[in-house]
Amino acid sequence: MPTGVGIDAMTVGGNIVGRTALDDRMLVRSGFHNLGIVMGCRVTGSATAMAYVLDSGADPVSVAVASRGGADGATTFPIASGTVTTTAAPASGSRIDLIWARQNDPSKGDADNLVTSGVTQGNAAPTPVAPALPAGAVELARALVPSGATRGSATTLTPGPRAIPYGASLGVLHSFRDVRNSALPDAVETVGAGSFVLPTARTLEFRIMPSLMPTASGARGAQFFRAALDDIDRATFVAQVDGASTQTFIWTAEVPAGEHTVAYKRLKRDGQSARGLYGAYQGEVYQGTVFQVIDLGAA
Repeated sequence: MPTGVGIDAMTVGGNIVGRTALDDRMLVRSGFHNLGIVMGCRVTGSATAMAYVLDSGADPVSVAVASRGGADGATTFPIASGTVTTTAAPASGSRIDLIWARQNDPSKGDADNLVTSGVTQGNAAPTPVAPALPAGAVELARALVPSGATRGSATTLTPGPRAIPYGASLGVLHSFRDVRNSALPDAVETVGAGSFVLPTARTLEFRIMPSLMPTASGARGAQFFRAALDDIDRATFVAQVDGASTQTFIWTAEVPAGEHTVAYKRLKRDGQSARGLYGAYQGEVYQGTVFQVIDLGAA
């Protein structure tokens, strides 16, 4: 039977009682919604060679969490600063390089128990596809390598995914912007549809932020907005405007784990017409109508 973290192993009847390496990996995995970078792990392109430079950036150390499969748990490991070299750029098209780190495990056939880092190159193409990561590796960054590049700084780098602690906010789950800068239809319309998957029951915040102005000068304009979750209208808001303005409407709900759909409905209110407003107008800049679903954390 395993023991908790911070408890010494004991010898009972000649047998050592305590945690195994797999027990530890399962404990690590239980602390994260997903795998990725915990802190640090900055990747930049070399200014002198086809290589990528790894360091911790503004953080004191680089740490990541990775797994070789659900039944194997996960490992958290530090990543040393250094340089990893890639191959010459393609003669035509472009390719994607994945810069990664990996915790070796002798029980899985590795030669040692060190943390290693490296680069895996994809195939050159007009629209390149990322290659597969080595087993147990975590993506620190990906680089779009154009034809003819002679140094890492000539590539376009995108940081790898961040590991999110269990119960922490998952951030913005869905975002949509209606950029119509014109009169809006009188009929009911469904706008900003999207979907997402929740790993656990979560508290979500639904935001509708319309930028509107009356259709007719000197009149009042108004629009209804209805937030919909899983094809059911959940909350109704009324935006009334006497001039150009942006308003914010918020609805919060506890939503169970699983896949969900979202959208909002928009319609004119009782003959009070308002038009969408996007971009510059009378010295101000308006955002259109923004619809967001934001995770606030575990319910």
